Amino acid sequence: ERLGLEDGLSQNAVLAMLQDRHGFLWFGTQDGLNRYDGYTFVVYKNDPDDSNSLSLNSVLALHEDDDGTLWIGTWGGGLNHFDPQSNLWLRYRHDEADPASLCGDTVTALLDDGAGTLWVGTNEGGLCAFDRESRTFTPYRHDSADSSSIASNAISVLALDGDGSLWVGTGGFGIPGAGLDRFDPQRGEFRHFRHDVLDDKSLSNNTISAVLPNADGTLWVGTGGFSLSGAGLNHFDPATGSAVRYQHDPADPASLASDDVIDLYRDSAGDLWIGTWGGGVDRLPKQEGTASFVHHRHDAYRPTSLSADIVWSMLEDRSGVFWFGTINGGISKINPQVQRFGLYRNHPENAHSLGFDVVGAFHEDRAGGIWIGLWGGGLDYFDRATGEFTHYRSDAAAPDGLTNDTISAVHEDEAGHIWIGSFDGLFRLDRATGEFTHYTNDPLDPNSLVNDSVYRIAPAGDGRLWLGTLGGLDLFDPAAGTFTHFLHDDADPASLPDNQVTA
Repeated sequence: ERLGLEDGLSQNAVLAMLQDRHGFLWFGTQDGLNRYDGYTFVVYKNDPDDSNSLSLNSVLALHEDDDGTLWIGTWGGGLNHFDPQSNLWLRYRHDEADPASLCGDTVTALLDDGAGTLWVGTNEGGLCAFDRESRTFTPYRHDSADSSSIASNAISVLALDGDGSLWVGTGGFGIPGAGLDRFDPQRGEFRHFRHDVLDDKSLSNNTISAVLPNADGTLWVGTGGFSLSGAGLNHFDPATGSAVRYQHDPADPASLASDDVIDLYRDSAGDLWIGTWGGGVDRLPKQEGTASFVHHRHDAYRPTSLSADIVWSMLEDRSGVFWFGTINGGISKINPQVQRFGLYRNHPENAHSLGFDVVGAFHEDRAGGIWIGLWGGGLDYFDRATGEFTHYRSDAAAPDGLTNDTISAVHEDEAGHIWIGSFDGLFRLDRATGEFTHYTNDPLDPNSLVNDSVYRIAPAGDGRLWLGTLGGLDLFDPAAGTFTHFLHDDADPASLPDNQVTA
């Protein structure tokens, strides 16, 4: 299901998501903050004439405090503290004359460390720690003369691991990163982890877009960012400083969909979701062994697909529904507990769409491919991996092809041959050559097909096939090429009750 402008969303670029303690969903967009109750949106925007409003409409980061109030980071408008109950807004801005003010007005990341400090990452002003009691900020900025200072003033992401260590990703929004930092609050020092072109076990890229700690002390680290190329996903072990890289491989359909990773999310089942720039969203099931990524992409011909392929933010709500914030596609949501219908139709401008919209038969072959008999469109083969259809149609210029496009039955035999029932007899497709063998009724041959309208095909269990036709039932022996007929006989009550066999 998709939610967009027509549903009341203020803008289709959704950059941040949060579900509050009351169950409301909050969406930060490039044009306002949205609250969604499952039915309607309430939109909060800046009012230039009202200081008790959102400071700026481009919302990059969201956090809910223990008291139910919200912190909202904006692009160029600083940090906002909002109480939804009283509708009161408080703004924090950077002030060059005040060293205890917010360190920068473009707030890209927010994190509560559980010890009373709200950490605020900014795009060019570094990292700052907010003390709620004094309402003051302590800045941490890069100092080229101090190797233990933060690596860059462009902060992209903040994360807290199981040991309480603060991880800081750098870069993004047009500013190249300087790697990943771990902060030691006792010493006020940052330890740096960077990409090394001579070490293929180092981080794959210095522009860090997402960090997700694991229970075993390792981290998932995404690289890339808005207008900056990434180098895929890393499984990083801080103890050894080494990373296992996962990157897109055009030759491997189960590889990462895109090397530009924007967001990472772990669901309640332990699966990892990867939001990408241009590759949709990938899911990496919780497993041991070789990684195999499951892709979810936008498809203009499937209204139930992901609404756009740039996925900026992700959330699993308390009911198990997944929400995906996209750029230019609004919001997509998926309920994995509810079976949803995917729609495949014929689109004349798409050569790989379904060949015709009237479907007469289905068959799944041993490899998992789907064969589809079309009433007027020939035979289609659907490849699950690519989502594309291959068409087999009648062609007067092809003597070894189909001669009729009304297909009513499809069956795969033990040898892997595909048998097709049509309104012009029976066909066998040799998948290796793509050639069809044609069997029809010959009035001069009593061992030929009884009738050319073949409605059903069923295995007899011994290599032979049962054929239901509009002229009786046949038992076909492919090895001998002969048909044995079973017909209705008015004088024989034990004969076939009717010659029109459709099932």
